[in-house]
Amino acid sequence: MILFVVGDSGPAKYLAHVMVALHDSQYKCIATSISAKVLDKFSIEYCIEDDLIKVENFNLIITGSRFEYSIDKKWVSIGIKGNIKTISIIDHWSLYQKRFEMDGKYVFPDMIFVNDNQAKKEAMNDGIPEDKLHIMGNPVLENTQKYDYSIDDELMWRSDLGIARESKIITFVSENFKVDFQENSSEYEGFNEFEVLNDICEVLDSSIILLIKLHPAEDNNKYNFLANNLNIVVISEADNNKLIEFSDILIGMGSMLLLEASLIKNQVYSYRPNEKIEFIGNKNGMVKKIHNKSELKKKLLNSKDVNITIEKNMFIGSTENIVNLIKNLL
Repeated sequence: MILFVVGDSGPAKYLAHVMVALHDSQYKCIATSISAKVLDKFSIEYCIEDDLIKVENFNLIITGSRFEYSIDKKWVSIGIKGNIKTISIIDHWSLYQKRFEMDGKYVFPDMIFVNDNQAKKEAMNDGIPEDKLHIMGNPVLENTQKYDYSIDDELMWRSDLGIARESKIITFVSENFKVDFQENSSEYEGFNEFEVLNDICEVLDSSIILLIKLHPAEDNNKYNFLANNLNIVVISEADNNKLIEFSDILIGMGSMLLLEASLIKNQVYSYRPNEKIEFIGNKNGMVKKIHNKSELKKKLLNSKDVNITIEKNMFIGSTENIVNLIKNLL
């Protein structure tokens, strides 16, 4: 039997596609209050408490990964101690070795799934042994697709958010950079979400609605100080397909949602003032980079949404590859 363990929202979405594709295969899933929000959308059964889980009932443990202490790290250690095959997935292109740091040392699972050759090279350069790394693609990006929504669908979506039909919508994809990449740490990116948001607010005019999409790990009250601004709408839950389709522009810092959106539309940007680490979406050309505040104003005020045709999704086949490998291990 397989035990899935996932503490964060990104890995939850990745592994949810895998669990759904496993069909009748026997597995259990341990989640947190954060990952549970994602798993609910896939109708995945899970338990929050792991005290009653008996490790001897499983012959494979598959986890997400996070640079902070997490249930993922906990169960990798349990699996290793119990001589059970362990796999962790890295769904992004960042902080590779840090994800496996525990109590001042690195605890690596038997296998680590990464998205592509770029991720493998970066992970190796970061100190992860090459024999641990397996290029498996990314089920989230594989399953990103354009939907054909009607004008009524958009009007209903706007109405639910209290946004007028004629208003231009710029969506800011928020993340916990100030907490996760603190200024005095080696992981500091050179900026935080409040600085980025402040620059965005300063360049927008009163005809534009700024829709702020919170990350599942962010507090719902995080941007309450903006509550009096009638041109700002903050949401914690969203249908990401509609969010991408009905926003005129999406802008963020380093979110996977930007990569997903770039597979559907043109007007997807990252703004990372004084960045110390380049965002993979800019590095591989999927997401357009805004370099400074002057360019920020120009892009947000003047850009027009252009329909594009996605010629090829390089991640097609990811889920099948992962499922086949898992079944062979069992």
